[in-house]
Amino acid sequence: MAIKRCIQFVIDTGLVPAVVEFDALSEVKMVNSGASISVDLGLVVDDIVASLQLNAVVLVSFASRKANFVAHALSKLALNLTDDLFLVGDLPSVCGGLCAG
Repeated sequence: MAIKRCIQFVIDTGLVPAVVEFDALSEVKMVNSGASISVDLGLVVDDIVASLQLNAVVLVSFASRKANFVAHALSKLALNLTDDLFLVGDLPSVCGGLCAG
């Protein structure tokens, strides 16, 4: 579901072209192959694939959680949000010293 929401947000806000990275390898593989291994996920995967076909400027890729500490910190922060959050400039304090500069 996070992949679907992220892709829809990227498309809706015009942040394309874009590469969106997730640490859920099996879900990334399902989206990129267009084939779901679960009936429950099938409709969600179908929706994601349809969105990607209409907006070919969005690439979904895998990045291990260890490789992207900042994204992991931000996703944990997002669990407590009820609205979309678009960050420009300063990162939230939850990212601490994870970013250079």
